Amino acid sequence: MPNEIPEVCKTLNLDSSDRTDLDTEEISKKHAYNEISYSKQKHEEDLLNSRQIRIQRKDYAEKIFYLICVWLAAVVLIVWQSGRRYLWLSDAVLITLITTTTATIIGLMVIVCNYIFPRHVKAQPPIKKE
Repeated sequence: MPNEIPEVCKTLNLDSSDRTDLDTEEISKKHAYNEISYSKQKHEEDLLNSRQIRIQRKDYAEKIFYLICVWLAAVVLIVWQSGRRYLWLSDAVLITLITTTTATIIGLMVIVCNYIFPRHVKAQPPIKKE
């Protein structure tokens, strides 16, 4: 324990005059208080970070949902107009349009769902209790 005192004093920003006035128990108490304070501050920052992430995820999910809706509406309109013979598109073009749109929509939804609902959540290290 005596070897740890200079390191703890440096951590607590104590100068040499403070070191002589403090005994080992006081230094231990200050060190424990700083650890608790740091732990509380880290927890508050983690909560704030989680709130911000949740808001951003909701925002981007809505934007991608609207993008997909507009995209599908455009494809349905093109296919419908082609069926009514207002647009003259060959079968190969329509098949390509429908296939690529389907693949893109499925891909976007998989990406968004994996982002909003992650499979692996980072485990928080346990808080030391002394």
